[in-house]
Amino acid sequence: DSSSSGEDDLENSGAALAAQVLAPREKRMVKDNFCEDTRGASYTFGSDVLEGDLSCGAREDPRRPEILFLHAATGLGVNRTFWRPMFRALLNAPELREFTCHTFDWINTGDAQPKPDSVSRPFVPKDFAKQLNAYIEKVYAQNGRRVILVVQGSAEPIVLTYVRMYKQKRLAGIAFVNGLSPEYLSEAPSVVKKALQFRLLNSGVGDLFWQRCNSRSFIENFLMKNSLITRQALEEYTSLALSGAVDRRVRFNVFSFISGHFFADYRLEMASLRAPTAFICGDAVPSPSFQERLKSVRPPLALIGKEGKMRENREPRILFHKKYLPESAKILIVHGEGPEMVFEAPGAVLPVLDAFIRTIKW
Repeated sequence: DSSSSGEDDLENSGAALAAQVLAPREKRMVKDNFCEDTRGASYTFGSDVLEGDLSCGAREDPRRPEILFLHAATGLGVNRTFWRPMFRALLNAPELREFTCHTFDWINTGDAQPKPDSVSRPFVPKDFAKQLNAYIEKVYAQNGRRVILVVQGSAEPIVLTYVRMYKQKRLAGIAFVNGLSPEYLSEAPSVVKKALQFRLLNSGVGDLFWQRCNSRSFIENFLMKNSLITRQALEEYTSLALSGAVDRRVRFNVFSFISGHFFADYRLEMASLRAPTAFICGDAVPSPSFQERLKSVRPPLALIGKEGKMRENREPRILFHKKYLPESAKILIVHGEGPEMVFEAPGAVLPVLDAFIRTIKW
């Protein structure tokens, strides 16, 4: 009932905004963000900030939260450019018009510096949770505002680790989008297995694996097999992945993920969320051709199973989050959209996200 009410409110407010001429929103880039990882190593990283627009008729409210869009820290070549389609949509859309929106590069991706030439251990969710905390505290120090997190896919373990490590008083709300498969959020691989897999990848075998994956044909077929519903966004996604992966040092993030270091039992963290929470999920899955399936098979064989899990029916994922998130959490389905809908169809996601955010009291 509450989500229906939110959608009605959205429809009314959207109609009012559509009748106005929307002023251009100011977008700026910040290069001097700073954080440390769990070993005390220091990093700088860039962020994009889309300022809120009050010319839409919204009143000035010093308590209004700011929105952080969080993408996967471990995708092949993925960095904050992943949010370009969403930010393009936000420039012209009536939704979330008055909210300042942020996205930033995770450590060892994009323009974050330094990037190590070699590593002796994997990056783990705690490293990225520390970075997330540093950014949230910077926002709060600048204007006293809390944040709403929009969490895409495999950024979910980072946010749940943040919840475990830090107080939640800076969080005004959380929207998980698609999230991870239940098995990756409810069970940790053995320490020995994770260590052996990372050691294998952090060797010549991993170099060959990276060369295989870091090609246009592989990425295109992988996306159509696992991520995208149509080919409309394929060129832009492939180009950003290839551009982001030019610096091969970013491979350590990918290796950290596929060796299992992001998988654990997060059910207690999910249940402990105090901020208003939503799980937003598309109900469509990619339907790749046999040729596309064949072209993106990855060695070793153990990794082929992971690809199959990514193509799972959405229902188990939805039911898992419904069971373990707080009872008050909203489960919102975007019909006909798939795993990467925030990139592929931001216009379909924005009304749902806007309706949820407008139910939050701050």
